[in-house]
Amino acid sequence: MSVMIKLSREGRNNLPFFRVQVIDKQYSPKSGKTLEYIGTYSPTGTNEKFEIKQDRLKFWTDRGALVSERIQKLLKKLAKSAK
Repeated sequence: MSVMIKLSREGRNNLPFFRVQVIDKQYSPKSGKTLEYIGTYSPTGTNEKFEIKQDRLKFWTDRGALVSERIQKLLKKLAKSAK
């Protein structure tokens, strides 16, 4: 089983909200076959908000989970803002 960490879109028209989920790579984020939700991302408004459970991210990446490009960019931005 190949596992990937992806964003899944929630919310409504013109107000997107994303959940960071761990999912089997062969399924779509909307399929309902999520293994675990580990964070959220809200790109709207003046303050973009990205929250993720670092311990669960480490748990899944240590077990071979791949991280999507978009989440990699968000993690870099989060690390940069924390400094």
